[in-house]
Amino acid sequence: MTATHFTAWLATDRSVLMTDNIDIAVIEDELSGGNPDNDSDWTSSGSMLFHAETTVDAGEGDVADAISEAVALMSAAGWEVDGMWEATDNAYYVTVTRA
Repeated sequence: MTATHFTAWLATDRSVLMTDNIDIAVIEDELSGGNPDNDSDWTSSGSMLFHAETTVDAGEGDVADAISEAVALMSAAGWEVDGMWEATDNAYYVTVTRA
């Protein structure tokens, strides 16, 4: 059985968004290291399996509101958060699983 790993990316900067609103995407990760049990050995370079736009404005909105809305959108599509959200310069990310 091949191990699977998925990461949800919450894009928060207009430079990486197609609209003014924060969006969420779930990407199937590819194993880039040797240990499939280690989150850092996975790279988000696979297929996008889910995408949705929140109602939260990237310039003036609250990231906490965007995260709450993104979790609800993902949950409705059969995904659940499996970890803590981490920040990058233009996004937040978290490991997710199929519910």
